[in-house]
Amino acid sequence: MEWIDEIEIKKIMNIPLKEGDSFLKKEIFSYTFPRPRIRTIIELEHYHCNIIVLSFYTDGSGNDKTRYRIKHNYSPVIVLRIYQACIKLFINLNVDNNYTLVFNASEDLDGYKEFNKRMSSYTKFLDYYYPSFSTDCYYSGYMGLNTFYFHHRDNIHSKQAVLFFNDYCERVKQYLNSSSEDTK
Repeated sequence: MEWIDEIEIKKIMNIPLKEGDSFLKKEIFSYTFPRPRIRTIIELEHYHCNIIVLSFYTDGSGNDKTRYRIKHNYSPVIVLRIYQACIKLFINLNVDNNYTLVFNASEDLDGYKEFNKRMSSYTKFLDYYYPSFSTDCYYSGYMGLNTFYFHHRDNIHSKQAVLFFNDYCERVKQYLNSSSEDTK
């Protein structure tokens, strides 16, 4: 894990809670790739039982509805560093193996595809870069929705993580159904 020291992440702020927010805390971080200068915003939503939902996007891209879905033609090195920045935040939180990471590999603006390229690259990345991912972690995903979660096998909140993930998948389904109805 020599790469972890090469990744410099800055905390930008905690987002104040609004009425209706289901998370306990939302933190915003940034990672800047030096040349070409590309700034990535990383959001961590904290839920009960140490469940983290991670999202990221390129600073200045899109609007609130599209920023997570815009595809950039970055070189593989830039993509790798962005992924490493995201997973470094989770590794720093998960020192006691009591956290669960949840994410959705958002569909592209040009349409929805099951097990899209983003989902494929995220899971390959975790297998290669997350410490003992294949041997010490429990993970599951819903490839039809491009949703995924994982936690250490010793995580004391594993049952709550499964319940949360099932609910999360339902919310993603509702979002996809409402988005497809909007385009009709």
